Amino acid sequence: MRQKPGRKPKEWTLEQIVAKGRPFNDCLIWTGGKHSQLGYGMMRYKTKMRTVHSVIAEIKYGTKPTKYTGTRVSRTCNEPACCNPEHIVIVDAGSLQRGNAAERGRFTDEEIKDIRNRYDNEYYWGIVSDLSKEYEVKPNHMSAICRRWIYKKVEQWK
Repeated sequence: MRQKPGRKPKEWTLEQIVAKGRPFNDCLIWTGGKHSQLGYGMMRYKTKMRTVHSVIAEIKYGTKPTKYTGTRVSRTCNEPACCNPEHIVIVDAGSLQRGNAAERGRFTDEEIKDIRNRYDNEYYWGIVSDLSKEYEVKPNHMSAICRRWIYKKVEQWK
């Protein structure tokens, strides 16, 4: 069978990515291509252009964070071009909205249970808005928690 024309898929390993980093303080700064406006490290991975931190997260954790899973990739160092795998974490999208993803990471199971219990037992018009203000997230994110669209693995009664 004839091979398709075009670029061959590039499979990177974590060691190859780290080797392209230049040490700076505690970070490894990506020496390859960068996003012209945001400063993120960019690379071709499996025929697609991707940010370096998202590729590292996919290799390190074995999953690709997407908006459909409610997760995002973040760095504990806040350096856009950092490619140090120790600084790359997968966090809940809501914790990014709260601005404390590096410290907190995500909602705890107890918080999710509390939110859902309050939503189910104390329902009134505007409860989602009140809960979103209390937990410092956007109303659409709180609504997704209350309706069990995200955090599906957290059971209400254990």
